Amino acid sequence: TPKGDVKSLPAGSTPIDFAYEIHSAVGHRMVGAKVNNEIKPLNYRLKNGDIIEIITSSAQNKGPSRDWLSIVKSPQARSKIRQWFKKERRDENIERGRELVEQELKKVGYTYVQLFKGEWLEIYLKKCNLITADDLLNVIGFGEISAKKTVTKLKEDYERINNVCPDRELEELLQQSED
Repeated sequence: TPKGDVKSLPAGSTPIDFAYEIHSAVGHRMVGAKVNNEIKPLNYRLKNGDIIEIITSSAQNKGPSRDWLSIVKSPQARSKIRQWFKKERRDENIERGRELVEQELKKVGYTYVQLFKGEWLEIYLKKCNLITADDLLNVIGFGEISAKKTVTKLKEDYERINNVCPDRELEELLQQSED
């Protein structure tokens, strides 16, 4: 650091990793970095002995970029970025989760109204330690749970509980009756 503090980071770490090593608030408000008194890109690979100064924003709505998750090397920085998105961007995550779910629903021929209600949803929410459908959409939009996996599981439980005969089984039954 400019004050002479030495921080230990994983090989290949970036100024973002360094900012989060100092404090999560520094990482969240980071907008740039100087390495050895030269402005460097956020994906710059730090070297042993580099002196790093983090440039932060005073804007209240400043936060990390999702792109940072693919840049950082330290698990601590990745965890702090993910926590920020999970908490601070809940509405965006819910909307993104809904879009991802809608795409998967189209592939399997069901609607949101069909699968995102009833006891099959309650069972899945409990399994995921969630309370509401919005909580589920939040973690899907955040990337913690797969939309495909969720829709597949809800579809299976819906069909099991409602004794729905999947299309391929129906085709097999029709073929057998023709023979």
